[in-house]
Amino acid sequence: VLALSGSFAAWCTSGLETMLFTLLGFLVFFNHGARNVMHIVLDIINHFHRPKADFPTRCHIEQRFAAVLNRLLADEKPTHLAVVAHSQGTVIALDVLDWPSWGPLLRRGGPDAVQVHLMTFGSPFTHLYQHYFPHQYPPLQDPRWDGLRQNLDQWVNLFRIDDFVGTHIDGGTGNQPFDRGGHTSYWETTILS
Repeated sequence: VLALSGSFAAWCTSGLETMLFTLLGFLVFFNHGARNVMHIVLDIINHFHRPKADFPTRCHIEQRFAAVLNRLLADEKPTHLAVVAHSQGTVIALDVLDWPSWGPLLRRGGPDAVQVHLMTFGSPFTHLYQHYFPHQYPPLQDPRWDGLRQNLDQWVNLFRIDDFVGTHIDGGTGNQPFDRGGHTSYWETTILS
């Protein structure tokens, strides 16, 4: 049995970490697939980055999206609003559109209510966020999503059959599968005729 001193064990661990990060960096730099996976992992880490009791990165992104919606509703006074989102942007859109404060701005319950349509592409909502973070992202029938149900008129979720991140969304959406193309090529082809 070999007993290692604390400092030697720490040096070995540090060296191993450096070697793994160097190898990972090499793979990410030279391998398009690995780069895509790392991009997705970093998106999720940034979404849940938690130095304090809140999630500042997520809050900042959601506040920027909300500011754009506020400005659009105030300046343009639309009758219809279409939100198009891809990948983690779909989760951000769902979180923001769930805010009850949108009800008055969308004139909900009135004859001139803004019709809100959401189109998601490659959404990780069900297979990543609901699966791994069920307390923050419960099923769509949960009361947590009451604001979303009140604020949203239509939701269509498009996903590629070989997308390893975004697939169908469980409950309440019009899921539309279409041909192969992976997670990152939604904008490269025409998918609607």
